[in-house]
Amino acid sequence: MIAPILKGDKIILKPIDLKHAAIRHKWYTDPKVSQYQNFGNVSLRGLRRGMIERRKSKNYLGWMIFTKGNVLIGEIQLRNIDFNNKSGLLSINIGETEFWGQGYATEATRLVSNFFFNKLQLNRIELDVFSKNIGAIKCYQKCGFKKEGIKRKACFKKGKFYDLILMSLIKDEYSKGKK
Repeated sequence: MIAPILKGDKIILKPIDLKHAAIRHKWYTDPKVSQYQNFGNVSLRGLRRGMIERRKSKNYLGWMIFTKGNVLIGEIQLRNIDFNNKSGLLSINIGETEFWGQGYATEATRLVSNFFFNKLQLNRIELDVFSKNIGAIKCYQKCGFKKEGIKRKACFKKGKFYDLILMSLIKDEYSKGKK
């Protein structure tokens, strides 16, 4: 599915396009940006191939995050969208580190959550986050996500296992938080 353009106060979300492959690859291979991501080793060719496949999928929506000044700073995706169970998986990556901690991820998460619940009429968004990624956890909590549990030693990175926190947001809770 091709994602629609979504506009917020500070950002504009535009559909992911093949022209974004090189910048995404740069982020995925940057040690600082990828420290809390579970990308694995991905080649630019492999990334492009995956982008083409996902674009054909009815279970995927992806956006690039631009500031209102048209600076590309990250990406946000809804994956594994299950229309039968009305659920999906959220992932976000602010690839330009100078934009960390300024509310861009929070606004992107809120825009996509609103689209997910009100336009797609789905019920549950989930995500997992590295237990040490305190900034992301705070962002998700600000957006109404609740901790469901810990996936113990679920990610192997740089010779070490890491815990992932499973979080979710349910439509009813999201709607109550909007009032």
